[in-house]
Amino acid sequence: MMKRLFTVLAAAAALAACTKTYEFNADFTVPTSLNGPDAVALDITSSETVVLSWEGGSAADGGIVLYTVLFDKEGGNFSEPVAVKPSDLGAGSTLTLSHAELNAIARSAGIKTESTGKLIWTVTASRGGEIRPVDLSRTLSVTRGEGIDNFPKTLFLKGAGSVGVGEKEGRAFRIVEDGVYQIYTKLANGPIYFESEPETASTYYHRDGKLLEGNGNSSVETSGVGQVARITVNFNTLKVTQETISGVRVAFNTGKFFADMVLDNDVLSYIGEGVFFSSVGCDHFFHGWDWCAAPNAGEERYTIYVDVDGREMEWGTTDSKYGASRPGLNYGIEYFELKEFEGRPDWGGNTRSFKFPSECENACFDITLYTNKDNRMYHQFTNFSEYVAGGRTSGELTVPSSVTIIGTGSDMDGVRLTKVGEGVFQLPVVAFNGAPFYLDGGSCTYYVSGSRIIQGDNAAGVSATPEGQAERLTLDFNTGAATREAISEISIVKAARTTTYPNGELSYVGNGEFLAKGVQCEFTDMGGWWDERYSFYVTIGDNKYTWGRPDDGDAESRATVDADGKFSRPLAEFAGQGQWDHLWKLATICDKATFTVKVTWNASGFSHEVSNIQSLEENPIPATLTITGAGAEQDGQSLVKLDEGVFELFCTSFNGGAVAFNGNGRSYYLDGNKIKQGAAAAVSATPAGEAERVVLDFNSLEVKRMPIKNLRLCLSADNIHTITNGTLEYVPSEHKWRATGCNAEFFRGWDWCAANGEERYVFCVNIDGKECQWGASPAAEQRPSDRTVIQQLHEFGDGQTDQWSHCYKMHADCETSTFTAEVWFNGTDIWHQFKDFAGK
Repeated sequence: MMKRLFTVLAAAAALAACTKTYEFNADFTVPTSLNGPDAVALDITSSETVVLSWEGGSAADGGIVLYTVLFDKEGGNFSEPVAVKPSDLGAGSTLTLSHAELNAIARSAGIKTESTGKLIWTVTASRGGEIRPVDLSRTLSVTRGEGIDNFPKTLFLKGAGSVGVGEKEGRAFRIVEDGVYQIYTKLANGPIYFESEPETASTYYHRDGKLLEGNGNSSVETSGVGQVARITVNFNTLKVTQETISGVRVAFNTGKFFADMVLDNDVLSYIGEGVFFSSVGCDHFFHGWDWCAAPNAGEERYTIYVDVDGREMEWGTTDSKYGASRPGLNYGIEYFELKEFEGRPDWGGNTRSFKFPSECENACFDITLYTNKDNRMYHQFTNFSEYVAGGRTSGELTVPSSVTIIGTGSDMDGVRLTKVGEGVFQLPVVAFNGAPFYLDGGSCTYYVSGSRIIQGDNAAGVSATPEGQAERLTLDFNTGAATREAISEISIVKAARTTTYPNGELSYVGNGEFLAKGVQCEFTDMGGWWDERYSFYVTIGDNKYTWGRPDDGDAESRATVDADGKFSRPLAEFAGQGQWDHLWKLATICDKATFTVKVTWNASGFSHEVSNIQSLEENPIPATLTITGAGAEQDGQSLVKLDEGVFELFCTSFNGGAVAFNGNGRSYYLDGNKIKQGAAAAVSATPAGEAERVVLDFNSLEVKRMPIKNLRLCLSADNIHTITNGTLEYVPSEHKWRATGCNAEFFRGWDWCAANGEERYVFCVNIDGKECQWGASPAAEQRPSDRTVIQQLHEFGDGQTDQWSHCYKMHADCETSTFTAEVWFNGTDIWHQFKDFAGK
C-alpha cells in the first residue's frame, strides 16, 4: 500500500513539472484561398453533394475558428446575402451542400428553373465574438433543372379524394420548412390535387410521387379505415410522399421505464381535421427513488410514440425538459410543440421528453394533439377530474329521460336512441368513423371515451367501425358504461335447410341499412311441397339472434310484389336462431331467381325489402303485360298481345320518367333496345307533339320504339293533299291527336264533281320512317248524314299511299265550316271524329 502511494505521488510531481500555463489568445487569421467547382448542373432528386472549401486561417493559440459561407447574386457585395450557411460542424474548412439546398440558394438569387445563372460566395471567420471577412470570392455557375419557384404562402388539399371520413375539402397544409408542406388527413377513393392561396390560385398535382404544376389530378390510395395518411409535399425536391400514421400513443419516460405506472386509454384516436384525441387516466407518477420520493416530486416525464408506415417514431421536444420544472397549465403552445425523431432512444434520449403538469397525477384528463393549428404541431391537456381506473364518470351521471346522438362521428346524426330500461339506451345499428360526437340528454350532454360515458360537452372521437360492418351501442347511465358490440354476421337463411342463400350475406351500407345483391333462390323441395320460408340470422357481439316475423306465427301466404316489382315486410329481433320460428315467405317469382335484399333498422323502423327480382330461367314469357310508373302516359295501361310473348303499346308518349312493364308477378324495364327484369327505370322522352308504337318481344328480349309523327288529314281526290291546318299534334294528357281550325276545300276539277265536289279523305302518317294510311275498310260510298259521327280507322300500307282505296267521305258542312279533327286509340282500335264546326 505504501509503495502504491509513493508511485502516485511521484507521477503527480512529474505532471506538475511539465505543466504549461494556458493563456487565451483571441488573435486569428482568415483563409487565404477558396476552392470549389466553377459550374454545377443541379438535379434536385440527386443524392450527390457539392463541396466548397478553403485553406489558411487559424487561431494564434491553436484553438477553434468558426467559419460562415455567404452567398450573393452576381455583382453583389455580400452586404445583403441571399443565403448564409455555417461550415460543416461550424469549424470545418468545408461546406457540403445537397443539390436541393444549392437549388434553393440559386432560386433566392433569382436564377430561374431550367436556366443558368451565377452565384458568388465568400467566407467569414470569427472567434471570441470578432468577425473578419475574407477578401476573396468565387463565382459558381449554376444550371437549374426542372422545378417550381412560386412557393405558395399556403397550400390546400383539394379534390374528391380529400373528403375522407370526418374531413372537409380545402384544408390547409402546415409549413414544416421553406418549400415543405405537410398534412394529416383521412382520404377517400378519388383524385386529389393541391392549390395555393386564393390570391394566386396556382394548382399542383403529383404523378408517381413527382410534383407537377398545372391542372391535373393525382391518383391516391386510401389510407384504410381507421388509418390516417400523412402527405408531405416538398417543392425543393419535387417529391410527394404519402405515409400511413397509426398507433399514436403517450408513454411515461420514453415508455422504457417505470412499468408500475399506469396510463389508461393511452392511444389517441384520430377525430378528423388533423386532430388526435383521447380521454386519459393517470394512476400516479413514479416515486420509487429517494430524489423523487418527496411530495410534489415523482418521475413525470413522458413522450409520444407513433407508427409511420410501420416504423416507430417519437414525437418529442427539441427543447429539453429533462431537468425543467413541471409546466403550468397556462404555459404557451411553444412548450408543448412536437418534433419527430427516428426510433426509440435509450436513457440519454430523455432529452426529448416532456413533463406532465402536476394536475395530471392521479387524475383523468383529455389530451388533444393538433397537427396543424396556427401552423404548429402541438398537444395540450384539458378537462381534469379524479382518476377512475379504466376511465371516468365525473361522479354520478345525471340520468336522462331520452338521448339523441349528435355529430359527424356516426352515420346516425340526429337519431334518438331506444330506451330499453331505466337509464339504459340503445342504438341498434350504427357505424362510427373516428370523428367526434356527443349525446344530447336534454338538460345535459355526454360523450363516450373508451368504454365510459362522461358528462360534459367536450365531444371526443372514437375508433372507427370496420368498413362494411356496423355496431350496437348500449349506454347504461346507471353504471356509466358504454358498450359497443360488433354486428359481425347477418344473412338471409332458408328455414327448411337453415343454410344461407347463395350471395345471402348482407353488408352494412350506412344509415342503418344492410344490403345483399344477387341473392340466388330456389325453393326447397320437401317431397311434394315447396318450402319458401326464410328469416335472418345475426351475430351481435358473442350472441346469436333471429331477425324475423314479429309475431310467433309463420306467414300464411307468399309475399305479393307491388307495381315496382318488390315487397317489404317488418322485422323483430329474437334471441337464438330457431329454425321454424318467426318466418316469412318469399314471393312466387323469387323461385329460380336472383334479387336484392335490404334490411333497415333506423329512425324509420325495422323492416326488410326484396327488390330487383330477376328470373334465372333463360326466357320468362308473361301471359299479360301492363305499363306502370311516373314515365308512363297512362299508369296501369294494358298492352295488346300480338303473338305469344309479343306485346304492343300502340299509342303512347313517354315523359322521361321511370316506367316498368309488369306481367305474371314479374317486373321488367327497358335498357336501350333490351328488356331486362327489375324495377322501373327511366326511358328517354318522346318528342313533343309525337307518339310512339312500342313492341316488346319476350322471345328475343328486344324492344322496338317506333315514332308516330306527321299525322295529316288529306283530300284523296287532289292526289292526297293535306288540307289547311290539317296536321294533327299528339296531346298526351288526352291520349289523342288533334288539329283545330281545319279548312277543307272540296275538289271540283272534273265535270261529274263540279256540283258537289270530290270530298274523299284519308289520314296519312309516318310510322318508324315509313308512310302509311289510316282510313276506311271498305272505302265509304256516301257522305255521312251526321257531321260529328265517330268512325273507325284501319291501317294500310307499309310505304303505300293509295289515293282511292281506303277513303272516307266528308260531311258537306266540312266545306262550309272550319272544324276540329281528332284521332285516338281505345286500346284495341283507332277512331276519329270531326267536331267543333264553325262558319268560315
